[in-house]
Amino acid sequence: MPTALLPRPDGSVDWLDRPRPKGNYGMGAFYKSIDTVLWGRKTCEMALDFQKKGVSATAFDTRVKN
Repeated sequence: MPTALLPRPDGSVDWLDRPRPKGNYGMGAFYKSIDTVLWGRKTCEMALDFQKKGVSATAFDTRVKN
């Protein structure tokens, strides 16, 4: 089930901020079914910026468990 993250021309991904229905679109089950996530440079840099800002439950937060 491959997906692509397409940011707006200005690089923002604000369209991802949407309501979380019960089951959260099934992403929890999906992430438990895979062992590798491949990111591009900009996505990785954005995750690192979140980490530097102290945003909880982000990609490199060691407290987050699958």
